[in-house]
Order: sequence, then C-alpha cells, then structure tokens
Amino acid sequence: TVMPAFYAHYRFGCDVLKQLPEDIRSICTAHRGLFDIGLHGPDIYFFYRPVLPNKVNRIGYAAHKRSGRYFLQRAQKVIASAHDKDAARAYFYGFCATLRWILSATRTSTRR
Repeated sequence: TVMPAFYAHYRFGCDVLKQLPEDIRSICTAHRGLFDIGLHGPDIYFFYRPVLPNKVNRIGYAAHKRSGRYFLQRAQKVIASAHDKDAARAYFYGFCATLRWILSATRTSTRR
C-alpha cells in the first residue's frame, strides 16, 4: 500500500541524512523536499490515484523496467544544465540513497 511505502522511504531517508558527509548533508537539508522526493525514485508516480491504472502510475512501472544507467546518464545531464545545481543534486542524492537501500535489501534476500 502507498502509506507504509511512503513512510518506509521517508524513515530511511532520515537515517541516511545522519550518515552523509557534511557537505552533501547540507545540500540535502537545504533542499529537503527534493531529497525526500528523490527517496521514492519512480515509486512517487504510484501515489497519484493509486487504486486504478492511469497515465501517471504507468510512468512508474515503465521506469522500474529501465536500467538504472538510463537514470544516471539523464541525471548527469540534468545536473550539468540545472540553474540550481544543489537542488538537482539533492534530488539525485535522495534517489541514490534509495538505490543503495534496494541493493542492500536485494543482497540480503538472495543470501537467505
């Protein structure tokens, strides 16, 4: 369901913020909303009218099927051209935190 997933991502982000190097943490704190949105990765698209399939949540499903490389290459271009690079980085750092969480969970579940 949406609410537990949202809360799990948010709580994880709070824990991650405490562990980040000061320079990155200050960027994420200054742009906390973007960091928090980044924490959800493409799952953020599932929050729009979550009960029935629609154009918005299909974006989330499609993004889940793509390689992370697509996002990383696109993010590099977006950050390079962004007017507020720190704002773009805050979103990126949130997204990367989620990737780290997913990779860690995947490794743990495959070892069982």
